[in-house]
Amino acid sequence: MNTVISLLTCIAEYYICHVFFSGFFTKKQKYNIFISNLIIFSIIVVVHFGILSLNLSLLNLISFVIMVIIYSTVIFEGKLKNKIIYIISICSISWGCEFLFMILLELPSFVMKENSVLDLAAIPWHMFTLSLLKYLVCNVVIQFSKKSIIRIDNNLFKYYLCIPITSICMMFLTYYSGIDFSASEDTKLMLCIYFAIMQLGNILILYAFQKHSKELYNNVHQQLIITDQNMKLNYYNQMEDLNDTHKEFIHNTNHYIKTLGSLVSEGKIQEALDIISNLNIQLEQTATVKFSSDSTLNAILSEKVSLSRKKGITMDVYVEPGTTFWDIEKIDIITMLCNLLDNAIEASEKCSDKSPITVRIYMENQGNSCVTKIVNSHNGKLIKKGNSFVTTKDAKGIHGVGLKSVERTARKYNGFLEFFVEDKLFTAVLILTSHCKNLHDVYY
Repeated sequence: MNTVISLLTCIAEYYICHVFFSGFFTKKQKYNIFISNLIIFSIIVVVHFGILSLNLSLLNLISFVIMVIIYSTVIFEGKLKNKIIYIISICSISWGCEFLFMILLELPSFVMKENSVLDLAAIPWHMFTLSLLKYLVCNVVIQFSKKSIIRIDNNLFKYYLCIPITSICMMFLTYYSGIDFSASEDTKLMLCIYFAIMQLGNILILYAFQKHSKELYNNVHQQLIITDQNMKLNYYNQMEDLNDTHKEFIHNTNHYIKTLGSLVSEGKIQEALDIISNLNIQLEQTATVKFSSDSTLNAILSEKVSLSRKKGITMDVYVEPGTTFWDIEKIDIITMLCNLLDNAIEASEKCSDKSPITVRIYMENQGNSCVTKIVNSHNGKLIKKGNSFVTTKDAKGIHGVGLKSVERTARKYNGFLEFFVEDKLFTAVLILTSHCKNLHDVYY
């Protein structure tokens, strides 16, 4: 039984390490797959368990540190020098909890000035108590660290704390009660099983809390995205209306000029001046530029070119004549193009040289594919997660969901988004196909 408990506590030890590093680092793409992660995890556990079976304290101590370094390096993104502080932290938590655990178990005999009823070696089920204590401390550190990436609501976490604290107290009471459990092997076995289930229950409950918080977080973000998209749609609809008004004015200008010419030739200067006054002509430097016959695309590009100009960035735009987005909803065109262009502008703005942003929108594959290619400079601080890049902004908030929104919307229309990084240039390529209409019908 002791061998089984040692193996289970060894598994728990490295699971706690996994949870701790997951709180601060993202997993490498190939280890996002459960099986790949499980294989590495199993190898580490088996190797360390083999070392533990040698019963050499110093070797156990050194091997734990080495295995944690190996596991964190293989599974998680980031340089080793950035992980050193967290490796030191998890080792300190582990050893500190073991020291505290021993003090708490020896406390009754110290206070009562007499020997404990049980020898510590006779209560192997308390290894689960120690594991739960480590798990609790690690999650407290994750919850209250500003660097953590998986924090849940503080009030929700306080409610959760009642469960592990109560579980640990109940576990310790089996020792403080003074009952000699060593007399019955069946009782020892049942205590081990119940303590193991209690620890597993604590882990699953926190996992459920985290999933619940993540769902709430995602719902809030979705609402923010929908609100943002609706605002953009209203804005571009207004720009389209303004465009139509502008076209109408240009169309009527010919009539205005002929009428004014007739009045001037007849010497009716005052009437001509009255007409000019009523026209209230205002020439604006921000007049919409004609990039495309697609009114929505034209409005988007005009607004983003104007925005980039205000930030001192040149945006070189070319749209191939005849470019079409087929039956894609306007709000989805806005979602994809605005997020890509906003990311390009924000990235270029952080660069000292303010390199131009190149935007090319054209048709390929005999008109069956629409390609949007955006090239911009970046400051070199890019974090890749899977096939995407996550934000490096200090204020996470809604930032970082833009590219995910583009990818999700592109998949909705049977398209895809690709990224390429070369030197200081970041290239985003959005490809949509004429088959999007069929998939669109499936979604709706």
